[in-house]
Amino acid sequence: MLTGLLNRRKLFETLAALETTGAEKPSGILMIDIDYFKNFNDNYGHAIGDKYLNCFGETLTKFTQNFRLDFYRYGGEEFVAMAYGYDEKELLTVTESLRIAVQNTDIDGNRTTVSIGVAYCGEEKIRNYENVIDRADKALYAAKRAGRNKVCMEQNEILVK
Repeated sequence: MLTGLLNRRKLFETLAALETTGAEKPSGILMIDIDYFKNFNDNYGHAIGDKYLNCFGETLTKFTQNFRLDFYRYGGEEFVAMAYGYDEKELLTVTESLRIAVQNTDIDGNRTTVSIGVAYCGEEKIRNYENVIDRADKALYAAKRAGRNKVCMEQNEILVK
């Protein structure tokens, strides 16, 4: 409700549906984390933090008008996106566009950045998409280690910047 995005429960329903043969499979999964959100919450309070998350959700929703992404709030300041119909290069370009869109958005007089981990699925035969989320999460931590406000892609255990 707070972000206007789908929630974690809906994400896991979607993941279960992906195991059926007729479901459209994502070409990639993104793990997105708002940089330094805990500090923001500590400095401005949870009410302002909630308002911030609401505006952030609106930014992600606007992004879906031009790109085939479904966003889910994973928890706290972490979000998952399922991307559809992109090859590896396009997926990286779309993800970088998302990072820039967030960076350029004024949220109540504040600007923010995000770190994003990308796991490309392509034509892989995936049995368990939770493993793909884990791959995206590992790439997210690589983005954070690289200084935040970055996109890192993981594929087959190899990190690419």
